[in-house]
Amino acid sequence: MRKIKIIDESQTLDGYIKIKEAVISHTLPNGKHSNYLRMKVDRPDAAVILLYNKKRDVIILVKQFRYPVLEEINRVGGNIETGVIEAVAGKIDEEETPREAALREITEEVGYSIKDENLISLSRGYSTPGYSSEIIYNFAAIVSDKDKTEEGGGKEDEFEDIEIIEMPYLQFRSLVESGSLPDMKTRLVYFEAAHYGLFKAKLPKVNPEKVRQTNEGVKPKKKKDDSQLNITYPDE
Repeated sequence: MRKIKIIDESQTLDGYIKIKEAVISHTLPNGKHSNYLRMKVDRPDAAVILLYNKKRDVIILVKQFRYPVLEEINRVGGNIETGVIEAVAGKIDEEETPREAALREITEEVGYSIKDENLISLSRGYSTPGYSSEIIYNFAAIVSDKDKTEEGGGKEDEFEDIEIIEMPYLQFRSLVESGSLPDMKTRLVYFEAAHYGLFKAKLPKVNPEKVRQTNEGVKPKKKKDDSQLNITYPDE
């Protein structure tokens, strides 16, 4: 019988991010036993929100400097000043529900104020369970120009320098489905929003094999009526 027990736990870092180290006692089903160390990042949960201005057919995104991926940006020859393009997102404060955090972040980052009933809940899950306790809550919302009530751009006291990006839907979809948009939470929330019908009127039929060949640099063979292909999205 498998038995796992934490026999000792200590905190090695106590700041915005908290790091704990634990000694794990682990007995396998075959009876073999071992003790080993594991570390855990304790950090606040987060909300991610994909915003779609349906009338103007644009996705509302943000672009900002991200220190943790600086080395990777430099490695691939990127420009640190360009930042990372992402969906609106932020941590959930103490005594705050995920929905309250989502509504607050929308206003802080991009200046839109929307009603709670217009916020669509998608899913929740662990972001990186191998080392972090963080749970991410995914949301989506359709907004209009009249919802734009503030400038946005983030909070100065948190050193946020956020550029608001209004990207045409088809351009955004192309970046996500080609893998050119590197932020995984943004890609996930897009696919969930598409599955649940946020862009239903905008979804043409798609052939995954054609997308794969294009991404790999293989020129797809032309077919009769190539614009109409044989696979549809789950929400159609």
